[in-house]
Amino acid sequence: MPRYRQPYTYYTRTTKKGVKVFYYQTYDTNGNRTGPISTGCSTKARFMDHMNQLIRDGKLLPDRSPNPTFADYTATWWLWDACPYISRQLARNPRSLTPEYAQSRRSELVQHLHPAFGSVKIKAITTRMIEEWLMQMKAVGKKSDATINHALKNLKKILSEAARLGDIPVDVGKPVPLLHEEHARRGILTLQEVRRLLNDEALETIWDGHLVHFTLNLTAAATGMRQSELLALTAQEVHTTHVEVNHAYRPTSRLKGTKTSRTRIVPIPSRVSAYLTQLAGTTNQFLFSLDAGVTPIASRTVTRALYRALGRIGIDELERKERGIVFHSWRHFFNTYCRGNNISDAKVQAITGHMTQRMTDQYTQFDLEHYQDIAASQERLWEEQE
Repeated sequence: MPRYRQPYTYYTRTTKKGVKVFYYQTYDTNGNRTGPISTGCSTKARFMDHMNQLIRDGKLLPDRSPNPTFADYTATWWLWDACPYISRQLARNPRSLTPEYAQSRRSELVQHLHPAFGSVKIKAITTRMIEEWLMQMKAVGKKSDATINHALKNLKKILSEAARLGDIPVDVGKPVPLLHEEHARRGILTLQEVRRLLNDEALETIWDGHLVHFTLNLTAAATGMRQSELLALTAQEVHTTHVEVNHAYRPTSRLKGTKTSRTRIVPIPSRVSAYLTQLAGTTNQFLFSLDAGVTPIASRTVTRALYRALGRIGIDELERKERGIVFHSWRHFFNTYCRGNNISDAKVQAITGHMTQRMTDQYTQFDLEHYQDIAASQERLWEEQE
């Protein structure tokens, strides 16, 4: 039978003031004896009680690993050229993260997480602490559930990685569930509203003769292209019958692959083709631009122009917000229009770049306007009875 080894040895030292203090030595995870560890106890009875408590708590071997504050630990998190996590992710999958994504996460970290956890030691953060912060954010009511969840997912990612690397003993963020979100449904314009907004006369009366804004919205309505794909469109990608969707534009990373990383051909009607060709004649670079094609028009400028045009056809800010009309609504409109005209889902997905049937269903929003054929049949039913 192997000889039992005491988990620790102890001895005393006398301070310069003549006080006797008990020290002990134990063994690390590799079986090596540690250096002397002070207990601060001056009597054997207190020392023995202290040691028994350490053994019960599993803390005989002190944790001497670094324990920075959360702010210090995350000092370089989500900084594109300095964050080790980003480097590890890109080494495994170069397309896994983008500068825009990292920039958004960094903003969340600084705005929401540092004020709450910045001064707390990384190992002192508890599940209860996270839960209380989450409920406080919810109770204050200044941030949407989606915004709070984004911040929580950010925190969970950081803590998960810290646990994986052994910087904290357990992932205390894992047990905290996300808040329930009420997703705002995007509204769409009626066909009549679209025709008022985008007829040829509207270029002058509604859009003040601004060809870029008018053509951008006309193309969005007729193709369902994402705004980032439209902003990335160049003169070379415009053809008489179609456009090539090869890239998406983001201010930080500029040109990158489309959201699905797939290029596609999108047909365009002759009217859209005429306006795009007119714009293409003014630049060899970005089509929708205010500086001769050097850079695409800013997203916020696109939004302001659309909202101003909506106001001119009678859709004021209150109605626009109630209906959920945004630039992305063009994508919903096009999806709904195609399906309402019996275009196969396979073709709709090929044009819009949707990867799943679920997304196609999500972007379809039938209203009474699309059920007029059924209403007509119902009217005929009563006519036949008469």
